[in-house]
Amino acid sequence: MPAKSVTWLVREKRLISASRNRPGSFAGLGRAICSVLCLMALTNAGASPADAILSLNDSTHQPQILLISSFTPNSPWAEEEMAGFLDAYRRQFPGAPQPLIEYMDVWRYGENESMEPMVALFDQKYSNKRSKSTNGIDAIVAFDSPAFGFAREVRGELFPGAHLVYAGIILNDSSIPQQKSSTAAQQVDVSGAIQTMRMIHPDAQKILVLLDGTGGGRYLWQQIQYAHYAQFGNGDESEAGGGISISLQMTDSSGDYSRIVPEVEALGKGSLVLCGLFGYGASGEAYNSSRAAELISSRSPVPVYGLWDYQLGQGIVGGRLLCGRELGQSAAATVLAALAGEEPPATWNASTRLIFDKQQLDRFGISEASLPPESMLINLKPSILERYNALILALATMLLSIVLGLVAISALHIRQRSGMERELKESERKYRELSVQMPQTVFELDREGRLVFMNQFGCQTLGYGSEDISAGLSLLDLVCPEDRERAGRDLHQALQGSSQVTEYHLMRKDRSPFPAIAYSIPIVKEGKTVGVRGIFLDITKRKRTEQALMESENKFRVLTEESLVGVYIVQDWKFVYVNPRFAEIFGYTVDEMTDRMSPWDMAVAEDLQKIEEGITNNLSGEREPLYYEIAGKKKNGETVVMQVFGSMTMIEGRPAVVGTALDITERKRMEEDLVRAKEEAEAAARAKSEFLANMSHEIRTPMNAVIGMTSLVLETDLTAEQREYLETIRSSGEALLLIINDILDFSRIERGKIDLESRPFSLQSCIKEAIGLISPLAQEKGLDLRYFEDGQIPDAICADEARLRQVLVNLLSNAVKFTRQGEVEVRVKALPLPAELFEIQFSVRDTGIGISGETAGRLFQPFSQADASTSRKYGGTGLGLAISKRLVELMKGRIWFESVPGRGSTFYFTIRANSCARPVAPLSAAQPAGEESRPASAPSEGGLEGQMNGLKGQIKEQMKGQRQPGDLRILLAEDNAVNQRMAILMLRKLGYHADSVANGIEVLSALGRQPYDLILMDVQMPEMDGLEATREIRRRWGKNSPKIVALTAHAIAGDREMCLLAGMDDYICKPISLLDLKQAIEKVLKT
Repeated sequence: MPAKSVTWLVREKRLISASRNRPGSFAGLGRAICSVLCLMALTNAGASPADAILSLNDSTHQPQILLISSFTPNSPWAEEEMAGFLDAYRRQFPGAPQPLIEYMDVWRYGENESMEPMVALFDQKYSNKRSKSTNGIDAIVAFDSPAFGFAREVRGELFPGAHLVYAGIILNDSSIPQQKSSTAAQQVDVSGAIQTMRMIHPDAQKILVLLDGTGGGRYLWQQIQYAHYAQFGNGDESEAGGGISISLQMTDSSGDYSRIVPEVEALGKGSLVLCGLFGYGASGEAYNSSRAAELISSRSPVPVYGLWDYQLGQGIVGGRLLCGRELGQSAAATVLAALAGEEPPATWNASTRLIFDKQQLDRFGISEASLPPESMLINLKPSILERYNALILALATMLLSIVLGLVAISALHIRQRSGMERELKESERKYRELSVQMPQTVFELDREGRLVFMNQFGCQTLGYGSEDISAGLSLLDLVCPEDRERAGRDLHQALQGSSQVTEYHLMRKDRSPFPAIAYSIPIVKEGKTVGVRGIFLDITKRKRTEQALMESENKFRVLTEESLVGVYIVQDWKFVYVNPRFAEIFGYTVDEMTDRMSPWDMAVAEDLQKIEEGITNNLSGEREPLYYEIAGKKKNGETVVMQVFGSMTMIEGRPAVVGTALDITERKRMEEDLVRAKEEAEAAARAKSEFLANMSHEIRTPMNAVIGMTSLVLETDLTAEQREYLETIRSSGEALLLIINDILDFSRIERGKIDLESRPFSLQSCIKEAIGLISPLAQEKGLDLRYFEDGQIPDAICADEARLRQVLVNLLSNAVKFTRQGEVEVRVKALPLPAELFEIQFSVRDTGIGISGETAGRLFQPFSQADASTSRKYGGTGLGLAISKRLVELMKGRIWFESVPGRGSTFYFTIRANSCARPVAPLSAAQPAGEESRPASAPSEGGLEGQMNGLKGQIKEQMKGQRQPGDLRILLAEDNAVNQRMAILMLRKLGYHADSVANGIEVLSALGRQPYDLILMDVQMPEMDGLEATREIRRRWGKNSPKIVALTAHAIAGDREMCLLAGMDDYICKPISLLDLKQAIEKVLKT
């Protein structure tokens, strides 16, 4: 076994016996000279210590060694072990390849963690090193029990044939394999450590032993049991003999020392502490015995002893200590012996050492005389001989060399002196040139502090010239008055041989100050300080930067401290900063949260996983910012809803999450109230729509009979008085129908249920049809109705023809209504836009009563007219202009007017539409396409008069050459007897014969008895409605089923689509006219 190296210890420690019997200086010098001579002799002796194993270096197979540490690279114990192994290995085997090193980090992942992931990692990493033919692993050194347990399990599978060396505390001898295995063991002498403490402190009454729940801690606990001091659990005490009590405190491996620190702080006189903590921090950071010893020692009022030598310097007094470096050296000797073919001992024990810290001994008044023999001390004040031991040895060597070469040196000295003088002058010249060219102020002072030299940059910076320097300019003349006293002291120190670095405020010749740093060193010539040489660095920019940084920090602090938004910083899973608002949100103070609480302390259970995933992802390097709406727990137990934002950054070289938190509890309540209010409003709107639909249906059903029957009676022979009465009835019914239509239109527009169609139609035809509907009213009042086109307008456009006609009819109807005499004029012009788009402007001018400025502002408001007298005199609901305005806006236009009271008004509106190819035939004014749910009705004054006058002739003309009405088999489904009777009479007027039924079931029965060509189907019927009957007809008879036309009072948006979707061919809204009925029959029969 090669000799163990302890040179690392000798540099800092010495035996007490040596300190008590120090030799004289001459004896030491003699020994030094003898050492030099011996060293020279050994240098010429020849053989190297490593010659015994040079055969390995000469081998064609280069051995491979794998070192496995249980801990992390920055663990002090792992550092000691690895350093000891590598020192011995490289010193005794310099030609071998670098060992492979792996760290298991067992503290972070747990001693009992599954080894499968690590086995898979090693299998992948060392798959090419399983056999010696492929340069495989020759030996494995496992440091400490977790690594040894892993290596023992996987050696046969991953590294067959490799020699296994275990280096560490033997926890179980039976676990060490007998084949190709060795041990470099250490025994933690807890009994010896306690006996040493009792020897040094014979009057001690209590020893507090601190251990943790790691494997090492549990082993030490067993050792104390084996020593028969006590059989106790956490916190129990027992008598160890001699009137001393031993108390044991054990923590878990989390590093939470909050329970044991108060007990340590409460220890009194006659107590001692033995610190054996060897655990891990709560944050996952290594919190081993070195840092634990520092924490315990800083809080303990009594001496603290340790078990490992790297606890020294952390506040412990010392004790019987284990040396990780020595363990590593023992492991190196063991593996090298095995690789050299020798048979190493099965167990190679590494002993403990008695080492003490002189500073801590002095702190607690412990004399060196009370220490056991062979104790070593660190932090000693060395003697002059020991302090300069290396220097004395070097001087002895130099003296011997001088004696041997005195003659030669004397001869060379004369020759070299002149050359040195030349080199010195050359060096001085180069220094001067360099100082002159430097972009900093370079200066030299004499012993009186006067300037003897300043480079050109300095003269320009300070504003002085050579004449000022010659006149005796001093250092204090360059320094501002408030710094002169300090500058004088620094100059004195520099002249005493001490280099100085100081910050001053210098003053230019014009008395303007600036900050600078002065670097000054003494000028020594022939052993005497003759002056000071130095540099002034202008730090104005740096000061500005520092000031700006300070101001920025102050701004940030003011913003965060006074912010109404909570600001937080999470690092190591704790709040390291919170502003007052953040603490206020949760009902805490800033001090209660900072460095004390974590996000888990405030989060509700359902949000814990979300928070953990977000923070973990950010800390692992993902840059996606956190953004959550989460619930938190206040100090008083209440729940607060927050909007949390955060992003990852680096603070002091470690990752942290910085973010904000906004209390949105009240906003959430408001949102819930708004949602509730919205739902209530929607429910009210639905109820309103259903009410309007029902009212429309219930009003249209009798109105259908009133208007229809009136129209039929008007076709009979009547007296003039009878005809006048019936015309009044019909016109009043149509006026009522218009009011119903306006209310339904406004309701649909108000709920956003109006969808405009875009179909091609002739613009001129649309305008003329609107004028034609109003023309009878104008003729009755003797008004001229004119139409003009300003410039070229497109033949056809793509837009909603029915809605455009509705706006024109509304404006024309108002113009005729409010004009007693004169004229009504319609003008249209088109402005071309890009991509075949046109802005088309319409104007309707009248010579009527006009509109006053007082009432102009509410003209387009619903249910509003100029004044109450207008409504009484002219009638109307006040919805026409409001509907027109909404429709124009839907067509991407606007509407406005100009008016002079007593002279008339002009209403303008625009729409935007694309030009398109002219349609094959203009759409019918009676039932235009796009007018899906609003029945087309003429204005109240004689709107159907023109249709009825020539209807018979039209029917006869259009039926020439077509199928005769009598040939059609028509079935009428209508549950209202009056409407059923009226429809039968209308069909008879048109020359058709029809059968009638009252509901959908009767429709199916009638179809089962005989086929029909056409069914006029009411929608709302008892037992089976028209929609269900239609679907059943389509299902039963398929392609052979008859044509079906809806004949219904449902006029709400979507009713027409609902009918068509059920399988009907067309849709007529009640009240119906002969023309509507005729056109619907002809349309479906043509398809």
